[in-house]
Amino acid sequence: LDKAPVCKHFDQLNLIAMASFLWFLFLILFCRENSAQTQSCQLRWQNQTTISNTFPIILETIEDIEPPGKTLITLIGENVEKIASIQPDSIKELLYINATLVGTSIIINLTEHFVDYEKYEIRERIGIRINFQCTTGTRALDVRQPIKDTNNHDPEFENSPYVFQLPMPFPSNFSLDQLGKIIARDLDISQTYLNFSLDPNHEISGAFAISYLEADPNDPKRHFAKLMTTDALNLVNDTTFYIYATVRIYADNLFIK
Repeated sequence: LDKAPVCKHFDQLNLIAMASFLWFLFLILFCRENSAQTQSCQLRWQNQTTISNTFPIILETIEDIEPPGKTLITLIGENVEKIASIQPDSIKELLYINATLVGTSIIINLTEHFVDYEKYEIRERIGIRINFQCTTGTRALDVRQPIKDTNNHDPEFENSPYVFQLPMPFPSNFSLDQLGKIIARDLDISQTYLNFSLDPNHEISGAFAISYLEADPNDPKRHFAKLMTTDALNLVNDTTFYIYATVRIYADNLFIK
């Protein structure tokens, strides 16, 4: 009976020691977490505004004729050790924009591949993911660069001039694309349709009609035309006239034999 108060006092000491230990452990974990946060990559705009790690950044629109090497934007990086990798979001898997780390500056610029962007790509924006190695951990930044199409390419006919050898007399309402495809290619990224027409000044062109058929499902920059006879033909001599594919006017020869 005399020892009971001693045990009770001992239990209270154990509880106090346990609480102190738990508080000490919590303090260590908090300090480590806080230290990790301060050493992870922090990205900022030039005005010191913090860049979210949740959403991509969207840059100001540029034209499709901008020169390679043009600086698009410079960001500020804290606790960034290096740029580990850059992943392009493109059909050709080319880097049309790049990022370099110079001190605390992250410089994003156009590469030499940008001159060929419209040759290979179909979207009116470029996308990359920049992967950073931080003092502690890693971080990714998605960058979107919108592009304004300046219509800087003329349509070009493929495999022209087109030659059709037709037996005479030849019937009306016959589609000549069964004998050979008429194809015009336009590199402009916003161009989804071409207007085809015939030379209105040639007397024989009235016996034909041409219209847009479709885009190539495997290459939307290629556009097919449908050429049909609207009258029966009974030509004695070979004849030549122009067909046109227009966004801007581009002409090529068509030969009927």
